[in-house]
Amino acid sequence: MKLFYFCLLVVSIGLLSCEKETVQGPKGDPGIPGGGGNAGISASEVFTVSTTQWQTPVDSSYWKFSIASTIITQDVVDKGVLKVFIQRGTSWWELPYTEGDLVTQCGFEPGLANLFFTDIHGGLPERPASSAYRIIAISTVARAKNPEVNWSNYSEINKLLNSPDSAE
Repeated sequence: MKLFYFCLLVVSIGLLSCEKETVQGPKGDPGIPGGGGNAGISASEVFTVSTTQWQTPVDSSYWKFSIASTIITQDVVDKGVLKVFIQRGTSWWELPYTEGDLVTQCGFEPGLANLFFTDIHGGLPERPASSAYRIIAISTVARAKNPEVNWSNYSEINKLLNSPDSAE
């Protein structure tokens, strides 16, 4: 029996001490060079606010819509830049956006964006039409690393994000 255990021990040590030889394949073609990267730039998904989603606070002369967003951090609110874009036709426009006497604008707090729709002459305008929006958060580091970017231009920002809806 001792011989059995001794043989088992020798075989186990032999198997454990074997090393697999790694054969490296041929070197592949170089990849496509990466872009400037998008660290410090975050974007929400495109979201639609329907006409019926706008609410008017009591005794107010404006319409309001609030949306929660994890990209609106305290750091971005304090030190970064937040942009909201509205889609009109096939083009995207930065808020505040005006059409005649009507203005759509946005306010932020950590985790929340508030859209406001008002008439510059006062009084409650008709409910706004359904529209698509997108929130973009930009850190101070991202702005400094990309000084050539027009941060009010939706297409330029989307190129940095490699976003599928960057075509207008």
